Amino acid sequence: MDGQLPVQQAEIIPVPSGQQPPADRHPALVYLASVAPGTRPSVRSGLQVVAEILSGGRCDLFSFPWASLRAQHTLALREASGLGAVAG
Repeated sequence: MDGQLPVQQAEIIPVPSGQQPPADRHPALVYLASVAPGTRPSVRSGLQVVAEILSGGRCDLFSFPWASLRAQHTLALREASGLGAVAG
């Protein structure tokens, strides 16, 4: 992994703290609440890493615009991580 993503990181703009949805509607926090309590720390860490990678370090778990995440972003992340494409 060379740290470069084939997706333009400029597409990912942090959501200012005053414009972030409340916790009960924040995509990452709602997802975290849905996983088993014992797995939340590792899932939270993973979401943080994804936010940082896809934004070039400009976003964290809370400021990442999760609602703007598209297939090309997840494909770029898989490519960058060495996981490659999903068969299907």
